[in-house]
Amino acid sequence: MIDKVLKLFGGREFIEKNGVRVPKRPNWEDFFLGISADFSSRAPCLRRQFGAVITDTKNRVVSGGYCGAPRNVKNCIDEGYCYRIENKIPSGQNYEICVSLHAEENAMLFADDRSRLEGSILYIAGWDVAKGEPTTNPPCIHCAKMIIQVGIERVVLFSEESNIRTIQVSDLIEKISKRDFSYPY
Repeated sequence: MIDKVLKLFGGREFIEKNGVRVPKRPNWEDFFLGISADFSSRAPCLRRQFGAVITDTKNRVVSGGYCGAPRNVKNCIDEGYCYRIENKIPSGQNYEICVSLHAEENAMLFADDRSRLEGSILYIAGWDVAKGEPTTNPPCIHCAKMIIQVGIERVVLFSEESNIRTIQVSDLIEKISKRDFSYPY
């Protein structure tokens, strides 16, 4: 039992404060990206596993989700194959040819009070199953349109260049208004 608990709490950093050893608290971005990464561990996708957390303007969790098939539909992990992998459909294309809902979609759909999405922050974290490493892909264009529609203000995700990337939704609005559907952006 203790090994399982230690694994859950692993990686804690400590600092010296007023002569006392205390746990170092993560900043809000690291904290919510960590929760998003935890959500991604539940994703039953054989290609990429994403998790998402939405917070309000006071850093309170509004909703969370991970990618996966709609309810009552078998997931790829349960079926043992992925249609997109089997048919060599490139990443970032033809998302309508996938059984899964994206983590961002589920997080938005599961929000109990949609009015709390206005001005909120969406945190997403993903794992590339084949490569065995984190992925830094931004939300797909379909999810970007949903993010705009529900009033989310910004999106925070991991980035290879600076560790954390923030996308202002105003930039997504401008991109889509210009009919620029290129991906990734």
